Amino acid sequence: MRAVWTVVLVRAIHLAMNISESRRLISLYKEFKCLWDPKDSNYTNRGVRDDAWRQISCEMGNKSIENLKKKMRSLAGGYRREKHREKQSRITGSGAQDTYKSKWFAYDDFDFMADKNEPGTTRDTLEHVSY
Repeated sequence: MRAVWTVVLVRAIHLAMNISESRRLISLYKEFKCLWDPKDSNYTNRGVRDDAWRQISCEMGNKSIENLKKKMRSLAGGYRREKHREKQSRITGSGAQDTYKSKWFAYDDFDFMADKNEPGTTRDTLEHVSY
């Protein structure tokens, strides 16, 4: 049992960042649309994405890329959780006083991801045929 706690503690230490560092990571992540925007032309280009993470690592004091990715996944998960709570509080029948407003420190820092999963414009590729 002791070994399991040691592994958990080591992982927690590696992901530990203060609020300022977390906000810096989010800000750097925002600069590289290829990491978070599926509409970006380089979103599926592993080389470009790897370069972006290397640059983020350099800016963050050469922290481990793997740990930065884990931290970013954790922060993004927190954002999704808060976004979901907000959306759920706006369901029909809820009064204005019942609407949830996030107080999570990084919520506003993720404003760039607010419409990340919104569908983009589409083109009709079929010819209009009259029968």
